[in-house]
Amino acid sequence: MTDIAALTGRFEEVAERTDREFVIVKSDLTALRLQVENLDQKVDNLHAKVSGLAETIDRNQAQMWRC
Repeated sequence: MTDIAALTGRFEEVAERTDREFVIVKSDLTALRLQVENLDQKVDNLHAKVSGLAETIDRNQAQMWRC
């Protein structure tokens, strides 16, 4: 095996490993992004529920003051 062939083979091995690692990282980042988006939706829903609860509390307090 010539030096050039050995270097070429080594380069191809490293390139393949790097490509696989890149795919793994990209996949992990995609999964993380989906989880963050899901968390963002849950936070928005929680904010809506808390706002609704605050309105209910305000309404109930106003009714108590009228009594």
